[in-house]
Amino acid sequence: MTSRVRRVEVRGRAALGVALVALAGCATGEKAGRSVEQQEQLDRDKTVVARAQALELAKAVEIHKLLTGRYPSNAEGLTALTLSLPGAQGPILERLPLDPWKQPWRYENPGVHNPASFDLYSAGPDTYAGNDDDVGNW
Repeated sequence: MTSRVRRVEVRGRAALGVALVALAGCATGEKAGRSVEQQEQLDRDKTVVARAQALELAKAVEIHKLLTGRYPSNAEGLTALTLSLPGAQGPILERLPLDPWKQPWRYENPGVHNPASFDLYSAGPDTYAGNDDDVGNW
C-alpha cells in the first residue's frame, strides 16, 4: 500500500469517527449545538403538543367510562385503555404513547386537579412530576 492510500484510509476513518460521534450525540438527545433560546422554544413547542396529547388521552379515558361505567382505577392506570373491553371490538388504544419528552403519561383517579374525575399528565420538560412545568388535563 502506498503512503497516499494509507493517508486516505486514515482520513476516512477519522471522518467516519467524527460522523459516528455526532450521530451518537443526536441519538442520545444531547442538546449540543442548540442555543438556550432554541431549547426554550423547543420545550414550548413540546408543551403545546403535550397539551393536545393529554386532551386526546383524556377522551380515551372518557370512552372507557362510557363502556364500563367507571374510570380506570389507579391500579389499572392507562393500561386499561389497551385491553379489550366487554362490548367493544378491541381496545380503545392499540398502545400508549409517550409524552413529547419520551416519558410515560401519568394517571391519578381521583385527580388532585380534577377531584371528581381524574388527572392525566406529563411531568414536562424536567421529567419531575409535581411542579409548574407539568402538562395535563386541567
